[in-house]
Amino acid sequence: MISSVVSSWVGKVDRIQRGRWFKIVASGVVLVALLAAFIVYAVRAADARNQSMQQVREAYAGQVTLEQSQAAQEASSGPTDEGQTGAQVDLGTGVEKPPDAIDASAKVLEGIMANRHSTATVGVTLAAGLGLLLGVVWMGLGLTYAALGVLCGLGLLVASRVGLQQYGPPVVGLVVLIAAFAAIMRLLGVGLAGTGPVLGVARNVLTEALRMKVSLIFIVLLIFGLAALPLLLDASQPLRYRVQSFMQYSTAGSFWLIAVLTVLFSVSTVATEQRDRLIWQTMTKPVSAWQYLLGKWLGVSVLAAALMGVSASGVFLFVEFLRTQPAQGEAVAFQSQDGSMITEDRLALETQVLVARRTIQASRRELDEALYEQEVQSRVQAEIERSDASGSLGETAEMRQARITELEKTMRESLRKAVDASFRTVEPAGTKTFVFEGLAEAKRENRPVILRYSIDTGANMPDQLYSVTISFPGIDPGRVSRIPTGQKMTVQLLPTVIDNTGKVTMQITNGDLFDRVPNELSFTFPPDGLELSYSTGSFQANFLRLMFVLWVKLAFLAMVGVFTGTFLSFSVASFVAFSIFLAAETSNYMLASLDVYSTSTLEGEEIAWKNFIAFITRIVGNIFRVYGELEPTARLVAGEHLSWAGLFGGTLFLVAVGLALYGAGVAIFRKRELAIYSGNG
Repeated sequence: MISSVVSSWVGKVDRIQRGRWFKIVASGVVLVALLAAFIVYAVRAADARNQSMQQVREAYAGQVTLEQSQAAQEASSGPTDEGQTGAQVDLGTGVEKPPDAIDASAKVLEGIMANRHSTATVGVTLAAGLGLLLGVVWMGLGLTYAALGVLCGLGLLVASRVGLQQYGPPVVGLVVLIAAFAAIMRLLGVGLAGTGPVLGVARNVLTEALRMKVSLIFIVLLIFGLAALPLLLDASQPLRYRVQSFMQYSTAGSFWLIAVLTVLFSVSTVATEQRDRLIWQTMTKPVSAWQYLLGKWLGVSVLAAALMGVSASGVFLFVEFLRTQPAQGEAVAFQSQDGSMITEDRLALETQVLVARRTIQASRRELDEALYEQEVQSRVQAEIERSDASGSLGETAEMRQARITELEKTMRESLRKAVDASFRTVEPAGTKTFVFEGLAEAKRENRPVILRYSIDTGANMPDQLYSVTISFPGIDPGRVSRIPTGQKMTVQLLPTVIDNTGKVTMQITNGDLFDRVPNELSFTFPPDGLELSYSTGSFQANFLRLMFVLWVKLAFLAMVGVFTGTFLSFSVASFVAFSIFLAAETSNYMLASLDVYSTSTLEGEEIAWKNFIAFITRIVGNIFRVYGELEPTARLVAGEHLSWAGLFGGTLFLVAVGLALYGAGVAIFRKRELAIYSGNG
């Protein structure tokens, strides 16, 4: 009885939500509700932003007044010693700065507060939600998803009442991700509902994906992993580290799960249809080889795009959720416990992590090519004379010339490395000047500058601290830091260190310059161990570019799987495709490992099998170098700017290789005798 009543009510609700008038009215309600929500948020955000700006102006206006009073007292009591200035605390971070940097500090802090109340993120989120909800309504699921939303709201309320509020957002996020994936898959099915064999094959691929248990396992792992990851973060860590950890593991983990599914499914959908002879039903429609393979690739790529879209939405929303959590030293988000304007943890998060920073390396010294070549030839000649003196039995003229050519190449590489290392090395008690160019935009926009550096010396003992003095001639007399070796250090600088030409002139002393206490050993900056950076874009745009590049890599892997599935059995094709995937993903690591991989004994004798391994590794690494260099995740986590121009070359290469594989796959497929295929080849 009860079941029949429930079934009757469910049937009525389903008929209502599938009705045309309901869809029209519901679409209007959704549009008006989200528009009203955005307007209300925009008004409140504007008020909050104005209040925050006013607090910043009042706080720094008081500091300016204090500085003017101190300057008047100093003027009345006589001149001060040359080089002495008053000092203020920079943005609450404990870094002293001269009085003329107060206005720049205020503008930096105003920018952070403006980003806190920005309507861009909320606007984009609501726009994406609007598109998804309208799709849900017109698919006839409006009331179903409305009931799901009510249950999520009740779940959050109950969780807050019983003291489990920390579990509420992840659980709701899990439900939202599942619902979003289901809706996106339905929408994709509608989008591929056109006529033509390519779209027909692509639709079958999506249907097949939802039927396969392996695919569902990967999808469930992906969604549950994203929802559970925020609960695994250590709340005692600084907020910036928690956000970076979440972005690193969620983005990389999502990509690897989707990539494994993409490779496995793209091989399966082609190879198993031949093995089970299901392809006969398709190819007799008729469907040409190019249409069949294009439809297979399109279906797998669309599935990868759906999963990547759900993952991207989850990562983005969880990052924004973490952003609203209290940072280290804050009672609530953006409100410090000690009364300072902003905490160091919050400042680092907003200016170093959730941004898109452009990185500037120190300008290298120009080499005198004539002297450089002269030194190379001198070293080559000395080595030849030493070799001749020891005897070179049986060496022909061709062998001698080949040896000279190889020596010249080796000497050029070693000499350039020595010159570069000398440029980055500071002797004990020595001072070197480094110039950074191209910072005019940061100067013009009053954006903070981030100095990142690390030093190497000897064995980089972790218990040894080195004194490093960093100064900016004519701007900042300098500061001394005691730092460990081999670890990346970060210093927040104000745009006042940039001169009117967009340059930063920095002097670094090996030791304590003021107390005249040098370090015992010289230290060297690694190739990437001394750089300046500043914000040149938004985190949201950076994140969007990252996800696009990851999808391009997934589309490339889908073509690899489709190609191998055209002429290999499922097991062999899977092995080949996975080998290509792993080789491509680890190509950078393989090439870097060759620098420390020894192919000879301590006596200088070459080891044949190690040379063979190094030879193969170098070939494989160079083949997939372009793919390996498309590693935007690490740069996103570090807050580095991902420009379209910087990603264009690698993306274009993957597209070109994918087209070549597609052409080869079509050529192979046309020659296959599908009607007599046994499934054993």
